[in-house]
Amino acid sequence: MAICPLIAPRLWSQHYGKIIAAWCFGLLAFVFIISGWKPTFSLSLHSLNDHYLPFIILVAGLYSIAGGIKIRIQTPGTPLSNTIFLGLGSLLASVLGTTGAAMVLIRPFMEMNAHRNIRRHQIMFFIFSVANIGGSLTPIGDPPLYIGFLQGVPFFWTTLHLLFPFLAIFIPLMIIFYWVDFYFYRKEDPITERFHGEYAPASKERLIEIDGIPNILAILGVIALVIISSLWPQKFVTWSDWTVGDAIRNIGIIIIALSSYKLTSPLIRIDNNFDWHPVQEIAKIFAGIFITVTPVIEMLKLGNNGPFHTLSAFLMPNGAPKNNGFFWIAGGLSAWLDNAPTYLVFFHFAGGDAGTLTTTFAKTLTAISAGAVFMGALTYIGNAPNFMIKSIAEESGIKMPSFFGYIAWSAVILLPLLWLVSFFFS
Repeated sequence: MAICPLIAPRLWSQHYGKIIAAWCFGLLAFVFIISGWKPTFSLSLHSLNDHYLPFIILVAGLYSIAGGIKIRIQTPGTPLSNTIFLGLGSLLASVLGTTGAAMVLIRPFMEMNAHRNIRRHQIMFFIFSVANIGGSLTPIGDPPLYIGFLQGVPFFWTTLHLLFPFLAIFIPLMIIFYWVDFYFYRKEDPITERFHGEYAPASKERLIEIDGIPNILAILGVIALVIISSLWPQKFVTWSDWTVGDAIRNIGIIIIALSSYKLTSPLIRIDNNFDWHPVQEIAKIFAGIFITVTPVIEMLKLGNNGPFHTLSAFLMPNGAPKNNGFFWIAGGLSAWLDNAPTYLVFFHFAGGDAGTLTTTFAKTLTAISAGAVFMGALTYIGNAPNFMIKSIAEESGIKMPSFFGYIAWSAVILLPLLWLVSFFFS
């Protein structure tokens, strides 16, 4: 699923749903032959019902609600205004989710800079900050952290433990962006000066206009549901791990999202070029990911007695976790295999017990979380919004780097910052 879009992009774009379905059924048939129907059915049901379904409900809900919010900024993009925009957008990503924030903010950001000729660096920094690093402060912010929440990690644990790693990479990143944008701004200074009069707002105009404000309240409602869902830990039904709180949260998010879609003016969504294709793609791909990752998790649970004994001996020597190793390996794989399933794999690799990982081994879980979120920015396939932003930018006439061209940019800018962050886990 990571390699196919690179080596056969046309085949993948036309038939990815069929390819994923065939791959999953092939895997399940193999497991069925070895283990029988009962374990195969049980593991598949557990993965789809207890992990995938709550995940896709949240992602689709936030995506739909965010699609009903339109932001217009009546000011030209300068290095300072662009840096402020990315900074605030990054913080907003922890509230809207990286996919929702990207959907709401990418077009206003491009409109701010329509008078600029050199813009691809802006889109890349948008991917670094808003679509990835900015989502690290809450479980709603980025899919891997929500997976952790579903595994039992408290909601505000993420905020407390990832705040300093976030600041350590976010502040230098904003400083670097300012000077990179300033460099390109000065290179085309005569052009930008010529258009300042056209893009500067009249004195009586508001700098920011927001349509669909009730949807902001809808997002706050989703956040409230996620936070309070842990208050009712009683099992909902015998055949599922859903608790009463899980049922209230998932059903509540569906109701809020449907109400938002029904009550929001269609003109706002048309203005946002809203469509369901990104959610459909994420739904199909992640169904495949959650199915295929299940046997891997079962093998990881065997530790030194399983097929991953070499990796286990490296990351858990004598039972003590090597936190820096978790940060780099979980993060590196997140860049190539998507960060949500990678987080889930290494969560179980580190023991899989939320109570232990949020207390005794809190630094280990912080390393896994930071690696998964931060390094999702290293490639176009590291996090769901990355490719979506690239496509939107190219549709607007911005020439983006190739797959490996983007990696060259991200490596030069992000790897030194990630090296600094790694000192938190040493």
